Amino acid sequence: MKFKIFMSILIVVIVAGFISAEADRKNDISLRNYAVDECRVDYTTNVIDDYIAGVPQAADMAGYVDILNDDLVKLKEFIDSNDYPGFSEYRRNTYATNQKEANQALRQSVKDFKEWNVSQAVRTELRESLATHRDSFNSCKFAANQEFAKSRAQSYYDKKAAFETKLNDMKAKNPDLNTDEMESIISEAGDFVDDVLGQIEAANDMDEIKSIVNNNCMFNGCKEGKNLHVIAKMNIARFRATLQLITDPAIDAGLSDQIDKVTVYLEDCDSIIEESGTGILSESQKEELRYNLSEAGKEMKNIINTLKGGDSNES
Repeated sequence: MKFKIFMSILIVVIVAGFISAEADRKNDISLRNYAVDECRVDYTTNVIDDYIAGVPQAADMAGYVDILNDDLVKLKEFIDSNDYPGFSEYRRNTYATNQKEANQALRQSVKDFKEWNVSQAVRTELRESLATHRDSFNSCKFAANQEFAKSRAQSYYDKKAAFETKLNDMKAKNPDLNTDEMESIISEAGDFVDDVLGQIEAANDMDEIKSIVNNNCMFNGCKEGKNLHVIAKMNIARFRATLQLITDPAIDAGLSDQIDKVTVYLEDCDSIIEESGTGILSESQKEELRYNLSEAGKEMKNIINTLKGGDSNES
């Protein structure tokens, strides 16, 4: 009976997969976009306020201050309600239009300075304040993107924790399972996240941040740069650990040919990962990985079912 229970646990190990894909980035990107919009609205409304204070004839632009601030309130409501499609639509169709019109009004006011007899002293003061607001905007935008990048990297800690939870569950159900390879992969993932966060903290400009985010993927999302392929590696390691447990009883039962098949499938998976290195997996490589893992899983389930059937007469 103990052997039958042991084999039932192994089936759970085979069937229970890890995280199958990277989380959708759209929500995080919406949060980043909102933070940048806050920076931009702050910049635009401050410039408008300065223009109105220095040039009373520009008072008609005051309405844009309320319009843009109302847009921020509405965008925040979408964020708070997790309505990211609504956020994107409103941002694209309403906020962007209002921001564009406010900018056009500012440009038109500059063209009207001569007609309004704006003094050179006032013009100089407005140019200086504009430069100050632009510097503040650039700093604000950099900070928003840096926080977004850090949040993206820190989210990998959550995925690492999910792997650890799944692994601990496997170990609890089957203490004999050799989890060394999986634990090594998880440790490598932790080091990867630490390194990426360190790079983000040390970044000096937007180009650096963009490069770090776009060139460091825990899974398989970076066309250039480093892909850790954690999901693929964990699934291969999970199957290999299962194979180690069933090999001896399977051979004793005359199932060595089936064990050899599984071994070849997993070796093919290893070859694909080795060939890819830290590069992105091609569609054909991903399809081949899925095929080999699927066939290895089917073969091991057949082996386990055969072993269970053989044990049933002794229980």
